[in-house]
Amino acid sequence: INAGKTAPRYHALSRPLECEAEAIARTINLAQLAGNAPLYIVHLSNALGLEYLRLARRRHQPVWVETCPQYLLLDERCYEREDALNYLLSPPLRNASNNDALWRGIHDGDIDTVATDHCAFSAQQRRQISGGDFSRCPNGLPGVENRLLLLFSHGVMTGRITPERFVALTSANPAKLFGLWPQKGLLAPGADADVVIIDPQRTTTIRHAMLHDNADYSPYEGFICQGAIRQTLSHGRVIFDNGTFTGIAGQGRFLRRQPFSTAHQAVSGTET
Repeated sequence: INAGKTAPRYHALSRPLECEAEAIARTINLAQLAGNAPLYIVHLSNALGLEYLRLARRRHQPVWVETCPQYLLLDERCYEREDALNYLLSPPLRNASNNDALWRGIHDGDIDTVATDHCAFSAQQRRQISGGDFSRCPNGLPGVENRLLLLFSHGVMTGRITPERFVALTSANPAKLFGLWPQKGLLAPGADADVVIIDPQRTTTIRHAMLHDNADYSPYEGFICQGAIRQTLSHGRVIFDNGTFTGIAGQGRFLRRQPFSTAHQAVSGTET
């Protein structure tokens, strides 16, 4: 920064993957020191950090990890674009080899969940706040609305993961980690019947004009996804039908949770 290297491309250089991986290793060690406290690592972007997590699991440490679609589908070449400010997030985008390593981690079960770290800062806000200086630019990408379809298209429909693995990453594992299982994340009598129906025969082209967030762009603009979301059900009621929201506000209810309860039992071998 003192040398005037504040263009967006320097954002990733200021946050090398070795620093992210070192922070992961340090947190793993501190969690072990604290009596094997459960640990949930978010927004994993690189292969080295994943190796540290694998080592922790080999010694049966209760550690889980999440990554995001941007770390699977976008890479550091975005920082050479004219609109590079729109791709600033922390950890930053890495190279394609790290994308591939994370896909392998998803396939092998080493990565537990896929979330988004959704941030709806507009391109206009990024320009105005930063003045082109990466160190002053709001971080984070929009994308929560595209998560399921991106992972389905680039994961299931390419053969990288099975449909069962897709459900675990997006539904069952989060429900277990955050104390919502078996009310959520499960299709069974007595569960809440929260269901997303995807048509694998249709295609969807992502356009921000079709989305419902407060950003004014999508980092996945123009992505062609194999699959289309036909319906979403909440408690068995259709709330999204072929592009139209049909739900009614105020239908949700508070659920008391105990994070890590079910997931911790699975690690310790006491799950029933």
